Amino acid sequence: MNQSFFLSRLSCPFILLAAVLTSDISYAMQAADTHFYGRIHVRLATIKNQDTSLNNAGHRLGIKGEGVLNNGWDFFYKLESELHNDDGLGKKDGADGHNLAEPSSTSSTDLADIVIRHAHLGLSNSYGILTLGRQNNPLANSYTADVFEANSGSFEQTSFRLGHAAIFQTPNTGKARAYLGAILEGGGDDKENEQLDGYVIGGQYKLANFVIHLGAFHADFKSLDSDQSEFSDVSAAIAYRSGNLYLAANGEQSILQAPDGSKITTDKLDLAMTYSLNTVTYGIGYAVQDSEDIQSDRILFGAYLDLSSNNDLYIELGLLNKAAGDSDNLVAGYRITF
Repeated sequence: MNQSFFLSRLSCPFILLAAVLTSDISYAMQAADTHFYGRIHVRLATIKNQDTSLNNAGHRLGIKGEGVLNNGWDFFYKLESELHNDDGLGKKDGADGHNLAEPSSTSSTDLADIVIRHAHLGLSNSYGILTLGRQNNPLANSYTADVFEANSGSFEQTSFRLGHAAIFQTPNTGKARAYLGAILEGGGDDKENEQLDGYVIGGQYKLANFVIHLGAFHADFKSLDSDQSEFSDVSAAIAYRSGNLYLAANGEQSILQAPDGSKITTDKLDLAMTYSLNTVTYGIGYAVQDSEDIQSDRILFGAYLDLSSNNDLYIELGLLNKAAGDSDNLVAGYRITF
């Protein structure tokens, strides 16, 4: 499908946005209901051929809010950061490659190491939801078997979040939901970049205890010398939930075109099962990835204890073959959310 097809499909959400911005009654609004939230997350890890470590496993801080415009439409926003200090072997490099005089484990302070996970705003009404900025990649909803924490996302082919993105989602009817989004990165003229740098399209359908997901992602760059590659990905999944039992399977195929025109195809299959008993959820998972006849395997076991008051504790065992990094690991984590 060509670029004009997707641009034409995206025109409706942008017309929706333009309508509210030019409406005489849209500017007056109720004060936004703003929330401060975050997570403190530490992890003790023993990894094959590495020293035991006690690390930051992704502390997060964010603000989010929502409100109602005078015309009845809802608006929302989110800014979320993640702190990566002390997340490796206890040593950090300074800005521009300058080394610290001492490792962070024995220093009273550490350099800031912050990434932005979310930075978006949006509008919603009975026709759907339009979100602009850095946000969750809706295709990641198809990663139904990604139910683990420490070994999360090992073989997923696309990013869990997208920047420079405008994504429209239809209302959640409880049965079906669809999405369509564009990535407009800019940064070059028509000789260097496509006007539409990428798109994502897909949806889900619920049937009894089953949920079926299908999604596609494509990043299309005109100049391989400038942008290195073209990438496309298709992901399909099914999930089943009955009482305390959850079963999931996800299949994915991506194609990466290198600067010399060669293509690398990667296939992935991810399976998972969890069962909840009182305050503990037990999980087992298996994933295999095949790329250019190199097969990576991963077997996961986990147990997750709900301590109440937004506290939880987990332990995971990951078994990975040589192609997957040969990094068998045993980890225990503790999280507090607020």
